[in-house]
Amino acid sequence: MFEDSKSLETSCYVLGFGAFGIFVRWMQLMIARNDEGLFDPSFWNVAVPVLLIVEAFTFLRIISKFKSERKYVPDSFFKSLKNEGKIYKLCRYAVSFIMLAGSALLAIQCDADKNSVFLYILACLGAVTALSFPFILSSANKPHNEHMGLISFLSSLPILLFGFWLITCYKQNSISSIGWSYVIELITASCSMIAFFRVAGFAFGVPSWTNAMFWSMMGAATCLMSLSDSRYIGQQIMLVGAALMLIMYIWIMISNMRKGRREDDSAADINFEYVN
Repeated sequence: MFEDSKSLETSCYVLGFGAFGIFVRWMQLMIARNDEGLFDPSFWNVAVPVLLIVEAFTFLRIISKFKSERKYVPDSFFKSLKNEGKIYKLCRYAVSFIMLAGSALLAIQCDADKNSVFLYILACLGAVTALSFPFILSSANKPHNEHMGLISFLSSLPILLFGFWLITCYKQNSISSIGWSYVIELITASCSMIAFFRVAGFAFGVPSWTNAMFWSMMGAATCLMSLSDSRYIGQQIMLVGAALMLIMYIWIMISNMRKGRREDDSAADINFEYVN
């Protein structure tokens, strides 16, 4: 019960920062941007990076508090991401549906776009990421799973998604000299890519729960913040889906926290050796 309450509290912090980020970014776009699309000097141009710094500091403090209480997330993929129960099952399929719906809508909307090829690939990567999400989490409930290679591959799909999102964002804005118009999207894609990379570390046998939790918090908060920007509705829904995926990972990791002396049990999950 205690860990569930901490999961809820931490998730509320992430959602709260995300909601406030939407407001601050929206105010910047409404007030600081003039009729020509350029950004004039404004308080809101300072407020956006300050908010990102405050978010990072707050999330680091949350993790530091867990560590001071001698709490940790097990290294094992199965012990760190265990999510048994009907509520978890419903949530992972609901989140998957949101991401899949956004991907399908993007594929429909981008038909006439000059960068349609890039957006089609982005939609396809979003779709396979959506389909793999419930499989990854359900596999965590099956200790001694013989398909860790497949799980590792599927865990890398959201990394590819946001890596390609970075490329697509650059392609769409390569001729623009207005950095503020797309810098938040670049930060969002970067944070999300690192977050999914760190979460995938549990499947690959190179876990770091502090990094996974911190970057998941930053990724989710910036995904929500980016909703203030103008883009295809399909992409907006995909960002919501990604934010919910990361929040679910945060919730599960905190729910599976243990207290006391740390155990290194990740080696039992994989069939290959690695070097620290």
